[in-house]
Amino acid sequence: MAMNHGGSWSVYFADPENNPIEFFAYTQTYAPPIATIPMDMERPFQQLMDETDALAHQYPESESWQQWRDRFSKTMAG
Repeated sequence: MAMNHGGSWSVYFADPENNPIEFFAYTQTYAPPIATIPMDMERPFQQLMDETDALAHQYPESESWQQWRDRFSKTMAG
């Protein structure tokens, strides 16, 4: 199964002992965890990027990963 999470692309499968495995790649944008749609890995790369951008733009919480890291660092520093 392949999923587009806005902030990452994930492929899920089970190993021979039925343990769950996830491979993922970050995209250019952080999106909240609820931003998830199925992903067709057969589509051209640019189409996947366009779908990812459209998905992320549906959520006002979306931002660049650098903006997210900066905000998260400030939050953790208190």
